[in-house]
Amino acid sequence: MKRTPIVLVCVLLMGLALAEIWLAYLRVDMARQRHDIQVMIQTEEKKIDKLSLEYANLTRPERLRKLAHEQLGMHAPRPDQLIQR
Repeated sequence: MKRTPIVLVCVLLMGLALAEIWLAYLRVDMARQRHDIQVMIQTEEKKIDKLSLEYANLTRPERLRKLAHEQLGMHAPRPDQLIQR
């Protein structure tokens, strides 16, 4: 009869040890996932910065005036074409 509590304690200790190993694995896995997500965020932030610069370059007023003149044949209005209120 005295062996039953010892066996039970051993089984419980083994169960706790396995649970601790599993939790350690989960912690390592979560840390890896967090790192991967941080790398993805940094990559996307770099893309956003690059696209912001490209947008600023493409929407420069001088560039738009030149495109309007060369591709669409548009010109600045003459003074008699302006309506003043």
